[in-house]
Amino acid sequence: MEIYTPKPKIKLSPVVRNGREFVEVTFGNDNDIRLSLSKEENVLLVGGRAYLPAENFVLAEFFDRYVKMAFIDYSAIKETAPRKEEDKRPPLPEGYIEKLRQVRYSDHTVRVYTSYFRDFQQYFEG
Repeated sequence: MEIYTPKPKIKLSPVVRNGREFVEVTFGNDNDIRLSLSKEENVLLVGGRAYLPAENFVLAEFFDRYVKMAFIDYSAIKETAPRKEEDKRPPLPEGYIEKLRQVRYSDHTVRVYTSYFRDFQQYFEG
């Protein structure tokens, strides 16, 4: 029966050093990780950190190489999808939604009707 030992942690974060962009790899003092990172191309090792040039860094390849050795926290460098800009539609006329509810339309029908009405208003607004 094997004893469970947790994996060491690697944290990736973007950093600028001497005017160049790097990916900082913080790994503590794990010698196995240090040895593997020392074999990377153009790496700078300083204490418990390694700096990899950002222009050549491919997250998927790095992940494949080190996932078996350590838990990798890449939340600081992952690219998030840009947020959609809020719709700039004109406001609905007062009482329109209340009128639809008085006629006892379902919530889905009210959403569809208001959406179409806003599209109609936006088309004629400009």
